[in-house]
Amino acid sequence: MPNPKSITKRFSTVVIRCLFVGWAIVLTSVAGAQGPPNPPANPAGGFQPLVLNLPVANAAVVQPQQRGRLTTADADQRGLVLEGIAGIPVRMSLPIADPAQFWVITPVNQNLVRIQLSDHGKLWSLTATALAGPVVLQISRRDANQLWRVSGQGAAIRLDSVGFPGQSLAGNTRGVVRLEPTSQVNSQFWLASYQRPPAHLHLPVVRLVQHEYRPLPAGRPARIQLFNSHRSEIRIVLTDLMNQRSYPQQSIQPGQSIPVSLERDLGGEIIERYEVSDSTGRIHVDEFITVVPPAILYDISVYEKFLQSIAIDRTGKSPNVIEDVNYQAKSVGIFPLPAGNALRDGMQIDVWQEAVLQANPGGVRGPISLPSQRTPALSPMEKVLQEQQRLQSRQRP
Repeated sequence: MPNPKSITKRFSTVVIRCLFVGWAIVLTSVAGAQGPPNPPANPAGGFQPLVLNLPVANAAVVQPQQRGRLTTADADQRGLVLEGIAGIPVRMSLPIADPAQFWVITPVNQNLVRIQLSDHGKLWSLTATALAGPVVLQISRRDANQLWRVSGQGAAIRLDSVGFPGQSLAGNTRGVVRLEPTSQVNSQFWLASYQRPPAHLHLPVVRLVQHEYRPLPAGRPARIQLFNSHRSEIRIVLTDLMNQRSYPQQSIQPGQSIPVSLERDLGGEIIERYEVSDSTGRIHVDEFITVVPPAILYDISVYEKFLQSIAIDRTGKSPNVIEDVNYQAKSVGIFPLPAGNALRDGMQIDVWQEAVLQANPGGVRGPISLPSQRTPALSPMEKVLQEQQRLQSRQRP
């Protein structure tokens, strides 16, 4: 177990922006309306865009370490950073000059990373433990719970758990770090500062010297039905998580369903080989072959179409008593679709019920807007009929 002093308990931040260009993951400083707030000013300074380059081929190419502090858009409001100590849950703490706060972030595939600390020639990985459970520091090994999928775009970059699909790494202002159902909330938007650590910490060098991903053959697309069990019309937004693209919103009438055809990922295995130098200059080698479970490729945001306002003509001059009807899209929730073969061909998913069960209306993608609906003009015959109905209603006692 690492020495508590070597892995124990206001820096400006740079938002992780992920642009996939070939095999390169480019992380740059950006700000977005839907993402985290603008980074606060801090005297520490010294922030540069980060580029993590993966080799074009799966050859043994030595990769330089990328080490820095991590926080979330939520925890950053209190100036907290991610801290890992062996034997207790990982937490968000106030920044100090300590090895436990300087993480090595290593991309091991196009969008998969390990987040590690090093101590006495050993690598310790940020490890998920359970659904909605704490995150801990454990010796790096062949374990999908130690892999994280970089997901999102612009200022909204998440670290999704590979071992627990549908769960993401979250850190809040109370200092709690845990897995939470994937959502678009500030506690899941991760930021990074790659300012050089203090020289007196003598942090060892970590190099990824070999990596290879062997995917299983992709299965055929799943044809599924999206069903609306609600009493009113709903609108949905289907998002492709791998390509970070949302499809145009679709309407589902009450009691109806719409068909969609979706690709499926079946997982694979990944090979990693690291070299770690200790304080004496000795090189330690770690190698892992990790089974990667199927990835979640899609999520669905659900909105309820509800009546916001009605424009009524009280002058009697309009041919229509109700002139204008306005509807608003009210967010219900967002949920991931099953991964791999769990997304069965021919299955029906009640999108209204799934969204309600998530209880996360603030996490939906959007917002979306609905057009107002004006009452159509009446035909001459309808005008005569409506006028007769008005006269009759006035003559009634």
